[in-house]
Amino acid sequence: MTITEFLLARLAEDEAGALISPREWWSERLLDECEAKRAIVDECTAASEWAASPDCDAPLSYSTLAGALLGALRHLATIYADHPDYDEAWRP
Repeated sequence: MTITEFLLARLAEDEAGALISPREWWSERLLDECEAKRAIVDECTAASEWAASPDCDAPLSYSTLAGALLGALRHLATIYADHPDYDEAWRP
């Protein structure tokens, strides 16, 4: 399982929980949080894939950009560090 797959699975679980939560405010906030986190995961994944492509002509080096993006994903993943599928290698 990749860190992206792990994060998207946890977000799906969070969303499912928010949809059955009896407290409307909590559900709305959690759904907004899931949407924001998913956007971050999508942006980081897309940028990382672009940086790794042979067409990348970014002024930053690939390793600098990829490291920053992976760091963002690692920080997001630590929220779920107590999950059995969490890989300690992802810890920032």
